[in-house]
Amino acid sequence: LFEMEDLLPSESLLGAQLLINARKTEEGIATILPLTRQDGTIREGTEVGLGGDYTYSVRTTFGACPDGTAWTRAKFNAIQAGYKRQQ
Repeated sequence: LFEMEDLLPSESLLGAQLLINARKTEEGIATILPLTRQDGTIREGTEVGLGGDYTYSVRTTFGACPDGTAWTRAKFNAIQAGYKRQQ
């Protein structure tokens, strides 16, 4: 998982978006699973298949935090996001 760059005090937050640009590098099936970590809890997104060309395979928009609570600057600055290769 990756740590996000902190928001500046002058920046406001309406929502967040997780973008994963990926491709498979070998023949066969390749999938990834988007992940977020908030308050020590890792949440898994929907597994996505990958093709041979780079593409934004995951485009998850969060109008609220992954746990359903409203975004705050502190919550955004503490969240981690990333992915795990499944196949």
